[in-house]
Amino acid sequence: LLEAIDRYGADALRYALATGGSPGNDMRISEQRLEAGRNFANKLWNAARYVISRLDTRRVAPPAREQREAMALEDRWILSRLHRLVASVEQLLEAYQFGEAGRQIHDFLWGEYCDWYVEMSKVRLARGDNSVLPVLVHVLETGLRLLHPYMPFVTEELWQTLSEHLADREAEALIVCPYPQADGRWYDEEAERQAAAVMDYTRAIRNIRSEKSVDPSRSVEAYVVPQASVYDAARGSADLMSALARAHPLHVVSREGKVPTEAALTSVLSHGQVV
Repeated sequence: LLEAIDRYGADALRYALATGGSPGNDMRISEQRLEAGRNFANKLWNAARYVISRLDTRRVAPPAREQREAMALEDRWILSRLHRLVASVEQLLEAYQFGEAGRQIHDFLWGEYCDWYVEMSKVRLARGDNSVLPVLVHVLETGLRLLHPYMPFVTEELWQTLSEHLADREAEALIVCPYPQADGRWYDEEAERQAAAVMDYTRAIRNIRSEKSVDPSRSVEAYVVPQASVYDAARGSADLMSALARAHPLHVVSREGKVPTEAALTSVLSHGQVV
């Protein structure tokens, strides 16, 4: 164990032990699991340092529920997903499903917060839209509290720095902060559905680029043809899709719109298609 700690870190070992087994089965701890834990800690560290670097001397208050309807789609989406995660983790911990709870926290922080929301925030911050900061900070701070029992050292270190920018700092240390509680008033099924469509379009363009080995520095022209139910969401998120998929120009057109058919690649999705 000491050798594993020296090589991968105490948090990586703790996370692997906490999430690597299931009730009634023997636990197998491989180097791949330890490496995955270390990579997760590094991913979280880099994302948190980015967020902190954008705060300067600001103190940020958490988002207010009364302002939800005025929030951007991606803000409503990530807050809804966060509170669904908190509710799920609470149920799993009460059922002693510690491993599954840890895996769900990992999947949210890595796959939804870091890979999608943080990248979306970069686009907004680049154009001077600081309204993303309260949500960016709140989700990170809540995520650190959720993850703290699994990775106490890296989360405490990050929280100590992040908490200097919290307008409602509750404690002097993360270890004595209350564990998050879900608030169903943040649930937003429509925002989740619309955001899923936007991410599907972005992912489809990325996949086509990858399949055709398009140089990452090169932009491609793309057409998004969404279903009517997500058309407004796609139009409103066109700049995000364009930046994240490196598609310039990116056109969002209705099904009756003109879309090129010659020398074009098409990806058909459940929410429409990308050309």
